[in-house]
Amino acid sequence: IFSVGRLVEKKGMEFLIRACHALVTKGIKNFKCTIIGDGPLLARLSTLCDELELHDHVDLAGTKPHYEIMHLLAATYIFVLACIKTREYDMDGIPVSLMEAMALSVPVISTPISGIAELIHDGGYLCKSEDVQDLADKIEYLYNMKPKERRLLGDKGKNIILTEFNRNKEVAKLS
Repeated sequence: IFSVGRLVEKKGMEFLIRACHALVTKGIKNFKCTIIGDGPLLARLSTLCDELELHDHVDLAGTKPHYEIMHLLAATYIFVLACIKTREYDMDGIPVSLMEAMALSVPVISTPISGIAELIHDGGYLCKSEDVQDLADKIEYLYNMKPKERRLLGDKGKNIILTEFNRNKEVAKLS
């Protein structure tokens, strides 16, 4: 399980960490969740990992150079970005990290916040925002999926990026 983003409320990293705890509680223990990023919630998220005893499962890996992130992303099975709308109505548009994961044929899980549902209509799954159990269930579903099926799902996401979100098509729209 892999996630990349600033450690701010709207990225929903707390919900990903809590979903990892739900997986462990269900007896799923053979996984690692790597969260790449830094920000004002680092200490709070680290404390949450300690409180939930997730040190064997969740790695708050800090910042990494883009080339290293892309290398790690290419080797992952599931990309998760559990975006939320904050109390101040701050939210993501269409996160680049989701598009980068999909472009590498990695199945994604996110929430239908803002334009994310337009992106993930195939090639991944949407879960209810701030719903830890729904997120954990989607992760478990992908975790238990056969590698070939997971790859086919990821390839559908890659096709979305190539056909609907490519630079030439977007420039043509703007022109």
